[in-house]
Amino acid sequence: MRNICIAVFFIMASFANAQLNSGVFLSEEKQGNVSLVHELKIDDTYFVATVYQKNPAKFIKTQGGFYTVEGNQLRVKLEFNSNFQEDGVKELVYSFIQNKKELKLEADTVKSYTKSNESPIDLNGKWLITGRGDQSFDKAEVFKKPRKTMKFLYNGHFQWIAFNSDTFQFSGTGGGTYEAKNGTYIEKIAYFSRDDSRVGAALDFKYEIKNGDWHHSGKSSKGADIYEVWSIRE
Repeated sequence: MRNICIAVFFIMASFANAQLNSGVFLSEEKQGNVSLVHELKIDDTYFVATVYQKNPAKFIKTQGGFYTVEGNQLRVKLEFNSNFQEDGVKELVYSFIQNKKELKLEADTVKSYTKSNESPIDLNGKWLITGRGDQSFDKAEVFKKPRKTMKFLYNGHFQWIAFNSDTFQFSGTGGGTYEAKNGTYIEKIAYFSRDDSRVGAALDFKYEIKNGDWHHSGKSSKGADIYEVWSIRE
């Protein structure tokens, strides 16, 4: 009896201390002649779920926000939801099962997500835009305001999102994979909510970290000159 109690104690303790594995998790779903890609980007505090279609390219939806874990339950308090006008969802709650390479969210339609093999590279993190051209913004004010433009870069995958966390107004998103090395930053677009025709394009930029901020320059997806400053978000 004593051994059973000890075993139960350790099982309960393992659930109490459960943590969501960080990383980029992917699942591909076939629907007729097209493929839907389900992507999760997860760091120590933030969760983003995105769905997009391949062949032909089409953005489907994205949701994200800060999360907490209690036992094996994941709770995401959303900051953005591209489908908010239709579904009104402000929070996601899932039970989850995971190992080192796979993640299953109970009640999700996806059977399981597989963790990508990419390792952390330069610029990993969540960034908020705090400067554009000759215009700079007060960092403290940017971080407090509900209207934000954020880039979430994690292990070679990127996504930018423009949103208002108070009103849930969604202004757009785009993402895919990226490389960052020796001052050159390259984005390869896999989805773009504003213009599906841009999917497949590769955009080259120059970057430099100055006083902890990411200085980013080059050509936009429309060919315009850009100079941006991004500051890390905890």
